[in-house]
This record gives sequence, C-alpha cells and structure tokens, in this order.
Amino acid sequence: MHKKPEPLFSHVPRAVCPVCGITSYSASGVHPQCAMAAADQVLTRRIKDRNNLGPKPAVAELRQYEKRCPRCRAILHVRKRVCDCGHTWSVTNSQ
Repeated sequence: MHKKPEPLFSHVPRAVCPVCGITSYSASGVHPQCAMAAADQVLTRRIKDRNNLGPKPAVAELRQYEKRCPRCRAILHVRKRVCDCGHTWSVTNSQ
C-alpha cells in the first residue's frame, strides 16, 4: 500500500475575516471591502444616533380656524388673543 507523501512545507492556516466569516487573503486578516463596510456601519450608526435624539412629537394639522401658540405650542382658536401660558398676540400679528 502506498502512503501519501508528507508536505514539504508546513501549512499555516489562514485567518478568517471577522466581518464575513470567509478565509481572508489579506495579511491583516480582514478583507479590505469588509473593513470599509464595518467602518461605514460605525459612521452610519453615529449619524442615526445624532439624528434620532428622541421621539418626534406628533404634529397635528391645524384647521382653518385654529392657530398654534409659539411659546407652549397649544392649539387655540384664531380669535383668541391670549393663551393660557400668557402669550399675547397683537392685532397686526394675528394669523
């Protein structure tokens, strides 16, 4: 019976890319495109966190006879000149 010959050089296992899980061909152990994708995920997450500072308040549509107080954001009738928070509208400033 013939036996397989021993390899001349020892085989060093290649590193597995931590991003995609496939054997990496680069010296650092991470594919260049996977490294860019990982960096983009960090940047994208940072941008989303910056933009999503909290839940956005629901904006109700105003009817034609309503106005919004600039101080407390309450919805009032257009003829009302003084809000409950104390804000007053002048005759020239009414909407």
